[in-house]
Amino acid sequence: MSHLRALQKTRAKVDDRISYPIPDEIEVAHKIGNLSNVVNDTAIVFHPTKPYILTVLANNVDGSDDSYAYTVIRQISKMVYDFQSR
Repeated sequence: MSHLRALQKTRAKVDDRISYPIPDEIEVAHKIGNLSNVVNDTAIVFHPTKPYILTVLANNVDGSDDSYAYTVIRQISKMVYDFQSR
């Protein structure tokens, strides 16, 4: 469990996907990935009462910084966070 606590203090330098809608006070350890037509993010969200792991992979996307895939990943992340917060 100590290695998870070490991850707890890390955030990818790019916070434009899973961690984007998560409140700043919630620790998130995540790793993003991009290929020519693939955008993804996987994260451990250290929710205070219900921590969880979320991975979202999107393919057949344009991969640009304003790709609709980023919006969808953020929406999924927000839905999961809200569900865990009920």
